[in-house]
Amino acid sequence: MKKVVVVGIDGGSWNVLKPMCDRNELKGLRKIMEDGSWGFLESTLPPLTAPAWVSFYTGKNPGKHGIFDFVKLESGKMKLNRSRDVKGKAIYELLSDYGIRSVIIALPLSFPPKIDFNGIMVSDFLYPQKEVYPKGSVDLSNYLVSSDPSKIGEELIKDVIETTRSQVELGKRLFSEEDWQFFFILFRETDTILHNFWEEVSSGRSHLLEVFKLVDEFLEWIIERIEDDMTIFVISDHGFSDYEYLVRINKIFHDSGLLEPKIVRKEEASLLETHVKSAFGTKKGRIRIPKIFYRMLMYPKVSTIVKKIYKLVFKGKEVSYLIRVDYEKSKAYVLTPLSSTIYLKEDGDYDRTFHEVLKLLSSLEYQGKKVVKKVFTKNDVYNGDRLSEAPDFVVVTNGFILDSGITGETFERFSQGGYHSLQGIFAAYGKNIRRGKVDAKIYDLLPTILHALDLPIPEDVDGRVLVEIFAEKKDVRQISSEENEKIRKAISKLKKI
Repeated sequence: MKKVVVVGIDGGSWNVLKPMCDRNELKGLRKIMEDGSWGFLESTLPPLTAPAWVSFYTGKNPGKHGIFDFVKLESGKMKLNRSRDVKGKAIYELLSDYGIRSVIIALPLSFPPKIDFNGIMVSDFLYPQKEVYPKGSVDLSNYLVSSDPSKIGEELIKDVIETTRSQVELGKRLFSEEDWQFFFILFRETDTILHNFWEEVSSGRSHLLEVFKLVDEFLEWIIERIEDDMTIFVISDHGFSDYEYLVRINKIFHDSGLLEPKIVRKEEASLLETHVKSAFGTKKGRIRIPKIFYRMLMYPKVSTIVKKIYKLVFKGKEVSYLIRVDYEKSKAYVLTPLSSTIYLKEDGDYDRTFHEVLKLLSSLEYQGKKVVKKVFTKNDVYNGDRLSEAPDFVVVTNGFILDSGITGETFERFSQGGYHSLQGIFAAYGKNIRRGKVDAKIYDLLPTILHALDLPIPEDVDGRVLVEIFAEKKDVRQISSEENEKIRKAISKLKKI
Protein backbone atom coordinates (compact mmCIF):
# COMPACT_ATOMS: atom_id res chain seq x y z
CA MET A 1 0.00 0.00 0.00
CA LYS A 2 1.44 3.35 -1.09
CA LYS A 3 1.98 5.92 1.67
CA VAL A 4 3.10 9.55 1.70
CA VAL A 5 4.54 11.57 4.58
CA VAL A 6 4.85 15.37 4.35
CA VAL A 7 6.89 17.25 6.94
CA GLY A 8 6.37 21.01 6.80
CA ILE A 9 9.11 23.29 8.13
CA ASP A 10 7.47 26.70 8.26
CA GLY A 11 9.80 29.34 6.85
CA GLY A 12 12.40 26.67 6.05
CA SER A 13 15.15 28.20 3.92
CA TRP A 14 18.21 26.57 2.38
CA ASN A 15 20.41 29.54 3.32
CA VAL A 16 19.87 28.44 6.95
CA LEU A 17 19.39 24.68 6.59
CA LYS A 18 22.04 23.72 4.04
CA PRO A 19 24.99 25.05 6.10
CA MET A 20 23.63 23.02 9.02
CA CYS A 21 23.47 19.94 6.79
CA ASP A 22 27.01 20.60 5.57
CA ARG A 23 28.16 20.69 9.21
CA ASN A 24 26.27 17.39 9.78
CA GLU A 25 24.01 19.06 12.37
CA LEU A 26 20.87 17.93 10.53
CA LYS A 27 21.56 14.26 9.82
CA GLY A 28 18.04 13.42 8.67
CA LEU A 29 17.72 16.22 6.14
CA ARG A 30 21.29 15.61 4.99
CA LYS A 31 20.48 11.97 4.24
CA ILE A 32 17.42 13.01 2.25
CA MET A 33 19.52 15.48 0.25
CA GLU A 34 22.25 12.91 -0.41
CA ASP A 35 19.96 9.99 -1.33
CA GLY A 36 16.88 11.77 -2.69
CA SER A 37 15.75 14.77 -4.71
CA TRP A 38 15.97 18.30 -3.38
CA GLY A 39 15.93 21.92 -4.48
CA PHE A 40 14.12 25.22 -4.15
CA LEU A 41 10.36 25.39 -3.80
CA GLU A 42 8.91 28.55 -5.32
CA SER A 43 6.15 29.94 -3.11
CA THR A 44 3.14 32.03 -3.97
CA LEU A 45 3.68 35.67 -4.92
CA PRO A 46 3.81 37.28 -2.44
CA PRO A 47 5.23 34.48 -0.25
CA LEU A 48 2.72 34.65 2.61
CA THR A 49 1.97 31.81 5.03
CA ALA A 50 -1.81 31.53 4.60
CA PRO A 51 -2.08 31.55 0.78
CA ALA A 52 1.07 29.43 0.45
CA TRP A 53 -0.14 26.54 2.60
CA VAL A 54 -3.58 26.63 0.99
CA SER A 55 -1.91 26.58 -2.44
CA PHE A 56 0.05 23.53 -1.28
CA TYR A 57 -3.01 21.58 -0.26
CA THR A 58 -5.25 22.62 -3.19
CA GLY A 59 -2.65 22.75 -5.97
CA LYS A 60 -4.23 26.05 -7.02
CA ASN A 61 -3.32 29.74 -7.06
CA PRO A 62 -5.10 32.16 -4.70
CA GLY A 63 -7.25 33.43 -7.58
CA LYS A 64 -8.94 30.02 -7.46
CA HIS A 65 -8.91 29.11 -3.76
CA GLY A 66 -9.63 32.66 -2.55
CA ILE A 67 -7.06 33.00 0.27
CA PHE A 68 -4.78 36.01 -0.29
CA ASP A 69 -3.74 36.73 3.30
CA PHE A 70 -4.55 35.78 6.87
CA VAL A 71 -7.48 38.18 6.58
CA LYS A 72 -10.20 39.44 4.30
CA LEU A 73 -12.45 42.48 4.35
CA GLU A 74 -16.18 42.14 4.97
CA SER A 75 -18.32 45.29 5.05
CA GLY A 76 -15.26 47.40 5.73
CA LYS A 77 -14.05 45.23 8.62
CA MET A 78 -11.09 42.88 8.80
CA LYS A 79 -12.02 39.23 9.32
CA LEU A 80 -9.80 36.24 9.96
CA ASN A 81 -9.95 33.66 7.17
CA ARG A 82 -11.19 30.21 8.16
CA SER A 83 -11.14 26.78 6.54
CA ARG A 84 -14.69 27.36 5.27
CA ASP A 85 -13.40 30.31 3.20
CA VAL A 86 -11.17 28.05 1.10
CA LYS A 87 -12.65 27.25 -2.30
CA GLY A 88 -11.76 24.02 -4.02
CA LYS A 89 -10.87 20.62 -2.59
CA ALA A 90 -7.96 20.09 -0.25
CA ILE A 91 -5.70 17.09 -0.77
CA TYR A 92 -7.10 15.34 2.31
CA GLU A 93 -10.62 15.81 0.92
CA LEU A 94 -9.61 14.35 -2.44
CA LEU A 95 -8.03 11.40 -0.64
CA SER A 96 -11.20 10.95 1.44
CA ASP A 97 -13.14 10.63 -1.83
CA TYR A 98 -10.97 7.59 -2.62
CA GLY A 99 -11.41 6.10 0.83
CA ILE A 100 -7.86 7.02 1.86
CA ARG A 101 -7.30 7.87 5.51
CA SER A 102 -5.14 10.84 6.53
CA VAL A 103 -3.51 12.27 9.64
CA ILE A 104 -3.26 16.07 9.45
CA ILE A 105 -1.46 17.99 12.19
CA ALA A 106 -1.44 21.82 12.29
CA LEU A 107 -2.00 22.54 8.61
CA PRO A 108 -3.02 26.23 8.38
CA LEU A 109 -6.65 26.89 7.44
CA SER A 110 -7.59 23.22 7.48
CA PHE A 111 -9.59 23.03 10.72
CA PRO A 112 -12.39 22.18 11.06
CA PRO A 113 -12.50 19.74 8.16
CA LYS A 114 -15.63 18.93 6.24
CA ILE A 115 -17.82 16.32 7.86
CA ASP A 116 -16.89 13.56 5.37
CA PHE A 117 -13.15 13.86 6.08
CA ASN A 118 -11.59 10.42 6.51
CA GLY A 119 -8.99 10.54 9.24
CA ILE A 120 -7.71 12.56 12.17
CA MET A 121 -7.03 16.30 12.14
CA VAL A 122 -5.41 18.46 14.83
CA SER A 123 -6.21 22.17 14.69
CA ASP A 124 -3.70 24.77 13.50
CA PHE A 125 -2.48 28.04 15.02
CA LEU A 126 -5.12 30.06 13.12
CA TYR A 127 -7.98 28.23 14.81
CA PRO A 128 -9.21 29.89 18.05
CA GLN A 129 -8.64 26.86 20.29
CA LYS A 130 -6.86 23.51 20.45
CA GLU A 131 -9.11 20.78 19.06
CA VAL A 132 -9.03 17.45 17.29
CA TYR A 133 -11.38 15.89 14.76
CA PRO A 134 -13.11 13.57 15.47
CA LYS A 135 -13.64 15.22 18.84
CA GLY A 136 -11.99 13.33 21.68
CA SER A 137 -10.14 10.92 19.37
CA VAL A 138 -6.66 12.06 20.50
CA ASP A 139 -5.36 13.19 23.88
CA LEU A 140 -3.98 16.72 23.34
CA SER A 141 -3.32 17.54 26.99
CA ASN A 142 0.47 17.73 26.49
CA TYR A 143 0.33 19.25 23.01
CA LEU A 144 1.14 22.93 22.43
CA VAL A 145 -0.20 24.55 19.25
CA SER A 146 2.19 27.51 19.24
CA SER A 147 4.50 29.52 21.46
CA ASP A 148 3.37 32.61 23.37
CA PRO A 149 3.89 35.70 21.12
CA SER A 150 4.11 37.95 24.16
CA LYS A 151 7.39 36.36 25.24
CA ILE A 152 10.74 37.74 24.11
CA GLY A 153 14.41 36.78 24.22
CA GLU A 154 15.45 33.65 26.10
CA GLU A 155 11.93 33.09 27.43
CA LEU A 156 10.59 32.91 23.88
CA ILE A 157 13.37 30.52 22.84
CA LYS A 158 12.54 28.18 25.75
CA ASP A 159 8.85 28.32 24.84
CA VAL A 160 9.56 27.59 21.18
CA ILE A 161 11.67 24.55 22.07
CA GLU A 162 9.06 23.23 24.53
CA THR A 163 6.31 23.74 21.94
CA THR A 164 8.27 21.93 19.23
CA ARG A 165 9.04 19.00 21.56
CA SER A 166 5.32 18.60 22.25
CA GLN A 167 4.63 18.60 18.50
CA VAL A 168 7.33 15.98 17.86
CA GLU A 169 5.83 13.81 20.59
CA LEU A 170 2.34 14.04 19.09
CA GLY A 171 3.69 13.42 15.59
CA LYS A 172 5.45 10.24 16.68
CA ARG A 173 2.37 9.02 18.55
CA LEU A 174 -0.05 9.48 15.64
CA PHE A 175 2.49 8.19 13.10
CA SER A 176 2.89 4.96 15.11
CA GLU A 177 -0.60 4.38 16.48
CA GLU A 178 -2.96 5.50 13.72
CA ASP A 179 -3.87 3.81 10.47
CA TRP A 180 -3.12 6.18 7.56
CA GLN A 181 -1.89 6.48 3.98
CA PHE A 182 -1.26 10.23 4.05
CA PHE A 183 0.48 11.88 6.98
CA PHE A 184 1.09 15.63 7.29
CA ILE A 185 2.69 17.56 10.14
CA LEU A 186 3.74 21.20 10.27
CA PHE A 187 6.43 22.54 12.58
CA ARG A 188 5.65 26.24 12.79
CA GLU A 189 8.10 27.35 15.48
CA THR A 190 10.95 27.39 12.96
CA ASP A 191 9.20 30.41 11.46
CA THR A 192 8.89 32.03 14.90
CA ILE A 193 12.64 31.73 15.45
CA LEU A 194 13.42 33.15 12.00
CA HIS A 195 11.09 36.13 12.49
CA ASN A 196 12.38 37.02 15.93
CA PHE A 197 16.07 36.11 15.72
CA TRP A 198 16.92 36.27 12.03
CA GLU A 199 20.32 37.94 12.36
CA GLU A 200 21.52 35.51 15.02
CA VAL A 201 20.10 32.47 13.18
CA SER A 202 21.61 33.45 9.83
CA SER A 203 24.98 33.86 11.56
CA GLY A 204 24.73 30.33 13.00
CA ARG A 205 24.14 30.99 16.72
CA SER A 206 23.91 27.44 18.00
CA HIS A 207 21.21 27.39 20.69
CA LEU A 208 18.78 29.26 18.41
CA LEU A 209 19.12 26.40 15.94
CA GLU A 210 17.93 23.85 18.51
CA VAL A 211 14.40 23.96 17.12
CA PHE A 212 15.65 22.91 13.67
CA LYS A 213 17.56 20.03 15.25
CA LEU A 214 14.40 18.85 17.01
CA VAL A 215 12.54 18.80 13.70
CA ASP A 216 15.45 16.97 12.10
CA GLU A 217 15.45 14.33 14.83
CA PHE A 218 11.81 13.70 13.94
CA LEU A 219 12.86 13.30 10.30
CA GLU A 220 15.55 10.80 11.32
CA TRP A 221 12.97 8.91 13.35
CA ILE A 222 10.66 8.65 10.32
CA ILE A 223 13.48 7.61 7.97
CA GLU A 224 14.29 4.73 10.34
CA ARG A 225 10.69 3.55 9.93
CA ILE A 226 10.28 4.08 6.21
CA GLU A 227 8.63 1.30 4.25
CA ASP A 228 9.28 0.31 0.63
CA ASP A 229 6.08 1.95 -0.63
CA MET A 230 6.48 5.13 1.45
CA THR A 231 7.58 8.51 0.08
CA ILE A 232 8.72 11.36 2.34
CA PHE A 233 8.44 15.01 1.31
CA VAL A 234 10.00 17.89 3.24
CA ILE A 235 8.67 21.33 2.31
CA SER A 236 8.29 24.91 3.47
CA ASP A 237 5.77 27.60 2.63
CA HIS A 238 8.47 30.19 1.85
CA GLY A 239 12.10 30.98 2.56
CA PHE A 240 13.80 33.80 4.45
CA SER A 241 16.20 36.55 3.43
CA ASP A 242 17.57 39.92 4.56
CA TYR A 243 15.43 43.06 4.72
CA GLU A 244 17.06 46.28 5.85
CA TYR A 245 14.29 48.90 6.00
CA LEU A 246 10.55 49.27 6.21
CA VAL A 247 8.46 51.91 4.47
CA ARG A 248 5.03 52.93 5.77
CA ILE A 249 3.08 52.90 2.55
CA ASN A 250 -0.22 53.71 4.24
CA LYS A 251 1.33 56.86 5.68
CA ILE A 252 2.39 57.86 2.15
CA PHE A 253 -1.13 57.15 0.89
CA HIS A 254 -2.57 59.26 3.72
CA ASP A 255 -0.22 62.16 2.98
CA SER A 256 -1.24 61.90 -0.70
CA GLY A 257 -4.96 62.03 0.07
CA LEU A 258 -5.58 58.40 -0.95
CA LEU A 259 -6.20 56.99 2.51
CA GLU A 260 -8.65 58.00 5.25
CA PRO A 261 -7.83 56.97 8.84
CA LYS A 262 -10.23 56.29 11.68
CA ILE A 263 -9.71 55.95 15.41
CA VAL A 264 -11.09 52.87 17.15
CA ARG A 265 -11.01 51.60 20.70
CA LYS A 266 -8.51 48.84 21.41
CA GLU A 267 -11.36 46.44 22.18
CA GLU A 268 -12.76 46.93 18.66
CA ALA A 269 -9.52 45.83 17.01
CA SER A 270 -9.68 42.63 15.02
CA LEU A 271 -8.42 39.37 16.51
CA LEU A 272 -6.39 39.00 13.37
CA GLU A 273 -4.57 42.28 13.83
CA THR A 274 -3.27 40.90 17.11
CA HIS A 275 -2.26 37.69 15.36
CA VAL A 276 -0.59 39.33 12.37
CA LYS A 277 1.41 41.70 14.57
CA SER A 278 2.26 39.13 17.23
CA ALA A 279 5.87 38.96 16.07
CA PHE A 280 6.34 42.61 17.00
CA GLY A 281 4.40 43.13 20.23
CA THR A 282 4.91 42.40 23.90
CA LYS A 283 2.56 42.63 26.85
CA LYS A 284 2.51 46.10 28.35
CA GLY A 285 0.76 47.93 31.16
CA ARG A 286 -2.65 49.40 30.29
CA ILE A 287 -3.52 53.09 30.43
CA ARG A 288 -6.36 55.11 28.95
CA ILE A 289 -4.93 57.72 26.62
CA PRO A 290 -7.28 60.53 25.46
CA LYS A 291 -8.68 60.14 21.96
CA ILE A 292 -7.50 63.65 21.03
CA PHE A 293 -3.93 62.36 21.36
CA TYR A 294 -4.47 60.09 18.36
CA ARG A 295 -6.15 62.76 16.28
CA MET A 296 -3.12 65.02 16.79
CA LEU A 297 -0.79 62.32 15.49
CA MET A 298 -2.32 62.79 12.04
CA TYR A 299 -1.18 66.42 11.79
CA PRO A 300 2.50 66.76 10.82
CA LYS A 301 2.96 70.15 12.54
CA VAL A 302 2.09 68.82 15.99
CA SER A 303 2.87 65.10 15.69
CA THR A 304 6.51 65.53 16.79
CA ILE A 305 5.39 67.21 20.01
CA VAL A 306 2.77 64.52 20.61
CA LYS A 307 5.38 61.77 20.16
CA LYS A 308 7.63 63.42 22.75
CA ILE A 309 4.72 63.59 25.19
CA TYR A 310 4.02 59.91 24.60
CA LYS A 311 7.64 58.94 25.30
CA LEU A 312 7.71 60.96 28.51
CA VAL A 313 4.30 60.06 29.90
CA PHE A 314 3.00 56.91 28.25
CA LYS A 315 6.15 54.93 27.42
CA GLY A 316 5.67 51.19 28.00
CA LYS A 317 1.90 51.46 28.29
CA GLU A 318 -0.61 49.73 26.09
CA VAL A 319 -2.68 52.14 24.05
CA SER A 320 -6.42 52.49 24.54
CA TYR A 321 -7.14 53.65 20.97
CA LEU A 322 -5.72 52.56 17.63
CA ILE A 323 -5.40 54.45 14.37
CA ARG A 324 -6.71 52.22 11.61
CA VAL A 325 -7.59 52.53 7.96
CA ASP A 326 -11.15 53.46 7.07
CA TYR A 327 -11.41 50.90 4.29
CA GLU A 328 -14.74 52.13 2.98
CA LYS A 329 -13.48 55.70 2.50
CA SER A 330 -9.89 54.99 1.40
CA LYS A 331 -8.86 54.70 -2.25
CA ALA A 332 -5.60 52.78 -1.64
CA TYR A 333 -4.18 50.86 1.31
CA VAL A 334 -1.96 48.02 2.50
CA LEU A 335 -4.22 45.62 4.41
CA THR A 336 -1.76 43.90 6.74
CA PRO A 337 1.85 44.58 7.79
CA LEU A 338 4.48 42.77 5.70
CA SER A 339 1.98 41.60 3.06
CA SER A 340 3.55 43.38 0.02
CA THR A 341 0.09 43.86 -1.47
CA ILE A 342 -1.98 46.97 -2.17
CA TYR A 343 -5.75 47.22 -2.53
CA LEU A 344 -7.58 49.92 -4.48
CA LYS A 345 -11.18 51.04 -4.10
CA GLU A 346 -13.46 50.08 -6.96
CA ASP A 347 -15.13 53.36 -7.88
CA GLY A 348 -15.30 55.90 -10.67
CA ASP A 349 -11.76 57.11 -9.85
CA TYR A 350 -10.21 53.63 -10.09
CA ASP A 351 -8.10 54.32 -13.19
CA ARG A 352 -6.82 57.60 -11.78
CA THR A 353 -5.96 55.93 -8.45
CA PHE A 354 -4.30 53.04 -10.30
CA HIS A 355 -1.87 55.33 -12.12
CA GLU A 356 -1.32 57.59 -9.11
CA VAL A 357 -0.27 54.63 -6.96
CA LEU A 358 2.02 53.32 -9.69
CA LYS A 359 3.65 56.76 -9.93
CA LEU A 360 4.10 56.94 -6.16
CA LEU A 361 5.68 53.49 -6.02
CA SER A 362 8.05 54.12 -8.92
CA SER A 363 9.31 57.36 -7.35
CA LEU A 364 10.03 55.97 -3.88
CA GLU A 365 13.68 56.19 -2.88
CA TYR A 366 15.57 56.02 0.39
CA GLN A 367 19.23 56.84 0.86
CA GLY A 368 19.73 56.76 -2.89
CA LYS A 369 18.12 53.32 -3.28
CA LYS A 370 14.96 52.55 -5.22
CA VAL A 371 12.37 50.99 -2.92
CA VAL A 372 10.39 49.09 -5.56
CA LYS A 373 11.89 46.57 -7.95
CA LYS A 374 8.72 45.40 -9.71
CA VAL A 375 4.97 45.98 -9.47
CA PHE A 376 2.59 43.24 -10.62
CA THR A 377 -1.13 43.69 -11.18
CA LYS A 378 -3.63 41.09 -9.99
CA ASN A 379 -3.96 39.82 -13.57
CA ASP A 380 -0.20 39.26 -13.76
CA VAL A 381 -0.19 37.05 -10.65
CA TYR A 382 -3.57 35.37 -10.25
CA ASN A 383 -6.31 33.71 -12.28
CA GLY A 384 -9.62 32.14 -11.34
CA ASP A 385 -13.13 32.78 -10.06
CA ARG A 386 -11.88 34.71 -6.98
CA LEU A 387 -9.80 37.23 -8.94
CA SER A 388 -12.11 40.10 -7.97
CA GLU A 389 -11.13 39.64 -4.30
CA ALA A 390 -7.41 39.77 -5.02
CA PRO A 391 -5.14 42.71 -4.14
CA ASP A 392 -4.74 45.09 -7.07
CA PHE A 393 -0.94 45.25 -6.80
CA VAL A 394 1.73 42.83 -5.64
CA VAL A 395 4.98 44.67 -4.95
CA VAL A 396 8.50 43.25 -5.08
CA THR A 397 10.98 45.51 -3.30
CA ASN A 398 14.73 45.98 -3.08
CA GLY A 399 14.98 44.78 0.52
CA PHE A 400 12.19 46.99 1.91
CA ILE A 401 9.19 45.87 3.96
CA LEU A 402 5.84 47.44 3.04
CA ASP A 403 4.39 48.30 6.44
CA SER A 404 0.72 49.13 7.00
CA GLY A 405 1.33 51.79 9.65
CA ILE A 406 -0.19 55.25 9.21
CA THR A 407 1.82 57.13 11.83
CA GLY A 408 5.54 57.24 12.57
CA GLU A 409 8.51 57.83 10.32
CA THR A 410 7.96 57.06 6.63
CA PHE A 411 11.21 55.06 6.50
CA GLU A 412 12.74 53.14 9.36
CA ARG A 413 15.28 50.39 9.89
CA PHE A 414 13.57 46.99 9.95
CA SER A 415 14.55 45.74 13.38
CA GLN A 416 13.92 42.06 12.66
CA GLY A 417 16.38 42.09 9.79
CA GLY A 418 14.78 39.24 7.84
CA TYR A 419 11.47 38.28 6.28
CA HIS A 420 9.87 35.89 3.79
CA SER A 421 11.51 35.15 0.46
CA LEU A 422 10.05 33.43 -2.59
CA GLN A 423 12.36 30.40 -2.44
CA GLY A 424 11.39 27.79 0.13
CA ILE A 425 12.67 24.22 0.38
CA PHE A 426 11.69 20.97 -1.35
CA ALA A 427 13.05 17.49 -0.72
CA ALA A 428 11.78 13.99 -1.49
CA TYR A 429 13.03 10.62 -0.29
CA GLY A 430 12.04 6.99 -0.75
CA LYS A 431 12.78 3.81 -2.66
CA ASN A 432 11.16 5.21 -5.82
CA ILE A 433 12.82 8.66 -5.60
CA ARG A 434 15.81 9.50 -7.76
CA ARG A 435 18.86 11.33 -6.49
CA GLY A 436 19.51 14.82 -7.79
CA LYS A 437 18.67 18.51 -7.78
CA VAL A 438 15.06 19.41 -8.64
CA ASP A 439 13.36 22.79 -8.33
CA ALA A 440 9.59 22.95 -7.92
CA LYS A 441 6.65 25.25 -7.34
CA ILE A 442 4.30 25.02 -4.40
CA TYR A 443 1.41 24.20 -6.78
CA ASP A 444 3.30 21.08 -7.93
CA LEU A 445 3.06 19.32 -4.57
CA LEU A 446 -0.58 18.19 -4.66
CA PRO A 447 -0.38 16.57 -8.13
CA THR A 448 3.00 15.01 -7.26
CA ILE A 449 1.66 13.51 -4.02
CA LEU A 450 -1.42 12.14 -5.80
CA HIS A 451 0.86 10.63 -8.46
CA ALA A 452 2.98 8.99 -5.75
CA LEU A 453 -0.23 7.39 -4.43
CA ASP A 454 -1.17 6.17 -7.94
CA LEU A 455 -4.16 8.52 -8.09
CA PRO A 456 -5.33 10.71 -11.00
CA ILE A 457 -4.73 14.45 -11.04
CA PRO A 458 -7.67 16.92 -11.10
CA GLU A 459 -7.66 18.86 -14.35
CA ASP A 460 -8.14 22.26 -12.68
CA VAL A 461 -4.91 22.33 -10.64
CA ASP A 462 -2.17 24.83 -11.49
CA GLY A 463 0.78 22.58 -10.77
CA ARG A 464 2.37 19.64 -12.54
CA VAL A 465 3.59 16.22 -11.49
CA LEU A 466 7.33 16.31 -10.79
CA VAL A 467 7.87 13.20 -12.89
CA GLU A 468 11.63 13.73 -12.89
CA ILE A 469 11.95 12.78 -9.20
CA PHE A 470 10.52 9.28 -9.67
CA ALA A 471 12.78 6.35 -10.55
CA GLU A 472 9.84 4.33 -11.88
CA LYS A 473 8.19 6.12 -14.76
CA LYS A 474 4.43 5.88 -15.09
CA ASP A 475 1.87 7.83 -17.04
CA VAL A 476 0.28 10.86 -15.41
CA ARG A 477 -3.48 10.39 -15.21
CA GLN A 478 -5.83 13.35 -15.17
CA ILE A 479 -9.45 13.36 -14.12
CA SER A 480 -12.24 15.87 -14.65
CA SER A 481 -14.28 17.26 -11.76
CA GLU A 482 -17.33 15.36 -13.09
CA GLU A 483 -15.46 12.04 -13.07
CA ASN A 484 -14.10 12.73 -9.59
CA GLU A 485 -17.60 13.43 -8.29
CA LYS A 486 -18.82 10.10 -9.70
CA ILE A 487 -15.99 8.31 -7.87
CA ARG A 488 -16.79 10.14 -4.65
CA LYS A 489 -20.46 9.14 -4.83
CA ALA A 490 -19.59 5.52 -5.65
CA ILE A 491 -17.24 5.24 -2.67
CA SER A 492 -19.81 6.93 -0.44
CA LYS A 493 -22.36 4.28 -1.40
CA LEU A 494 -19.87 1.48 -0.66
CA LYS A 495 -19.28 2.90 2.83
CA LYS A 496 -23.00 2.56 3.57
CA ILE A 497 -23.13 -1.11 2.56
